[in-house]
Amino acid sequence: PKSISPFLTEGLFMNDESPQKTLTYLQAIFNQSADGLMICDSEGRILKLNKAAEILNGVKASEVVGKDVRTLVKERQIDRSATQEVLETKRQVSVIQTTPRSEYTLLVTGTPVFDERHHISFVVVNERDISLIESMRKELEFARQESEKIKDTLTELTLLELKENNIVAQSDSM
Repeated sequence: PKSISPFLTEGLFMNDESPQKTLTYLQAIFNQSADGLMICDSEGRILKLNKAAEILNGVKASEVVGKDVRTLVKERQIDRSATQEVLETKRQVSVIQTTPRSEYTLLVTGTPVFDERHHISFVVVNERDISLIESMRKELEFARQESEKIKDTLTELTLLELKENNIVAQSDSM
């Protein structure tokens, strides 16, 4: 079996598990996650993504593994890249990303993993579908705007009614 880097497994399991067993656990976590997970190298090339990431991005792994994330932005497969921003800032970054192929709105968090010389080894990307939340936010904003319009109309009608009844409700001298 491949050697597992200690920084990946340190503190992950309490027992003295074999490296193969630990690798099995890590693969299951990666593959069974409901969130999209992606691993990119220090140059921004996609190394691996799970099934959820394929669904959320509307792609197959075979279409994007090996591609630079900047290419995906240029090709408009995504509107922005958390990985690219992580590589530029060298810190964890969260962005709202739209994926035209799947029409999902995603909260994407990219986290750098540093080697012992403090260089980025790779970037771990977590993607969560927030389409429903975004839709609800837009509906709420629309409802607020409609409420303001109704309030303004009611105020105008009240003032008009008061004016018609010769009641002063608005005056320059007030």
